[in-house]
Amino acid sequence: MGDCHGSRRRKRRRKTQPLRQPPRERQGNLPRRSRSWSDEMNSEPQVLATLTSENKLQLIADIVAEARPAIQADGGDIEFLGLRGQRVEVRLTGKCLTCALAGQTLGGIRRRLVRALDEPLMVVPIMD
Repeated sequence: MGDCHGSRRRKRRRKTQPLRQPPRERQGNLPRRSRSWSDEMNSEPQVLATLTSENKLQLIADIVAEARPAIQADGGDIEFLGLRGQRVEVRLTGKCLTCALAGQTLGGIRRRLVRALDEPLMVVPIMD
């Protein structure tokens, strides 16, 4: 008698749970960390007044050199080749040649250069 079609039980509806918020970082006793590459990318632009061409090249070389340790840690390498107009030419080697994130890395370097020099630049990989 309990299996009759007319006596079906109604299914309970689940209450929808609100989306969880990501945990907030503790502000109190966190250790201070040094400025990382990503921290530098999110900081205010540092505009340098009238650079000579040698100073400009040195600044570009320094910014590319700052990215090298992170790139080398992933099995690749980057080398600053030169500046032609607004094109910063670099050579990628190692795993960078087949890495899907190489474009992201070059974009990060480009953003950092644009912020430091306050002029539009392109970072172009040169394949030999």
